[in-house]
Amino acid sequence: MAGLMASILGVAFAIPPVGRSGTPVPHPAPAAALITGDTVVRVGEEPHDDAVVQMEGIPMDSLAMDSLAVDSLAVDSISAVPMAMPAVPVPKSTPVDIDREAPATPPMHYYDRHGEPLQTPVRFLAELDTVTKAKSAPTYHAFNGVSIGANFFDAIMMAIGQRRASFDISADCSIHNWFFPVVEAGISFADAHPDDGRCHFKVAPTPYLRVGMNYNFLYKSNPDYQFYLGLRAGWSTFGYDIYGIQAGSEYYTSDGPTQRTGLRSTAFYGQALAGLKVKIWRGLFMGWSVRYNFNIHQSYSDPDYPAWFTPGKGTSTPIMATFSIGCTFGNRPPRPVVSEAVEALQEAVQPEVKE
Repeated sequence: MAGLMASILGVAFAIPPVGRSGTPVPHPAPAAALITGDTVVRVGEEPHDDAVVQMEGIPMDSLAMDSLAVDSLAVDSISAVPMAMPAVPVPKSTPVDIDREAPATPPMHYYDRHGEPLQTPVRFLAELDTVTKAKSAPTYHAFNGVSIGANFFDAIMMAIGQRRASFDISADCSIHNWFFPVVEAGISFADAHPDDGRCHFKVAPTPYLRVGMNYNFLYKSNPDYQFYLGLRAGWSTFGYDIYGIQAGSEYYTSDGPTQRTGLRSTAFYGQALAGLKVKIWRGLFMGWSVRYNFNIHQSYSDPDYPAWFTPGKGTSTPIMATFSIGCTFGNRPPRPVVSEAVEALQEAVQPEVKE
């Protein structure tokens, strides 16, 4: 009985067991123990000599025996010895390898640089928007309509007293809404006195022709509106008469005859111009231009009596103006330039399919 009590107390007060040699035996804390005679055997271990607990030296009358079931293998009144749970190894996390030097994935773009939605999202729109030098690609089709107009600026001037005029009809063809080959054909006449009033100059109605080109600076905008610079080359051959030549005339010598009739001249001249064209209603438009005239070559039947007025070119004053109203036919909508660029990029980035 004394041995049994000593075994129970050894478990209750965590008395370390010792071997026969007197050396304490280390062991992990058990969850429960079995009492067999004078020994205490830990559950889960094989009995061996070092597991025997010495019982001597413990007073037996100091123990309360009421709560012990001696014949039982379980000791109910003694709290189970807390079991030290083995440490669960925590896996060491490995940080994700990040290549700081790797190029970033381009973002998806759903709108072009003008804010228009794309038919297909792309990743490389930023590269198109950040090019150092944008290409001036045409926006409109190669053939983008024909315009026909009539110039009647001189009709307005005749209403306020002018006695010379040039009336012409012009036709141009739009190439990409950018370049405009132009043909101008008209009739001109004069029956007027020069500025000094010392002679009377007369030209019968005579045809003239001009051809040239306009460069539209608004070639990416609405074709109903244009701001352009242009060049013209003009030609005319005509006859003229001079009457009432007076002494001191600025244009002709005073010691010659007072009149000359049946004179002839052929003129090649050029014009540099700036113009504006705006839409009025539907296909109707108005246009203005200011022109600077310069001679290329002009011949006279009598060089002593040159022509004061040249059909299509005007007088010796180099500046002239035009005002026209006309109609445009065959305008076409802009080409889908953005869609074609997107398709080109898609074809460029798609991997080649090997057959």
